[in-house]
Amino acid sequence: MYEQLKAQIKHLQTKLQVLPQVRYVSVLLDAQQRAALLITFDPSAGALQLQRLNNVAEGPEDSMQVWALSGDSKPRSLGLVLSRYKTLQVPAKLEDLTGVTELAISVEEKGGVSDAQGPRLPYLFKGWLVQKAI
Repeated sequence: MYEQLKAQIKHLQTKLQVLPQVRYVSVLLDAQQRAALLITFDPSAGALQLQRLNNVAEGPEDSMQVWALSGDSKPRSLGLVLSRYKTLQVPAKLEDLTGVTELAISVEEKGGVSDAQGPRLPYLFKGWLVQKAI
């Protein structure tokens, strides 16, 4: 019985290692407060997972850019939404989200803008970043 229990624990530990361990969640809302984008972050994957919840897409001369917002600090770019698919990933590290309270999406010129230039306002989508309990 002891060996069987030990084998089950080992099996479950192995399963846990391959399952996504989502640490952060954000639902970005549009101007009418409708859900537009679901963003999750799993540090082991090293990427923000974005899932479009509406059909809004950038034009041929535009790029949608993801921003990290921290109170009164300057917005920091986390990257570009480079796919028209419903789900996509943007490379990110755990440090990129430290101290961040909100995430936002802006529409920028093709290729995006630098942190120094900053995003166009108002944001297309915006939402609180929630850290899940571990």
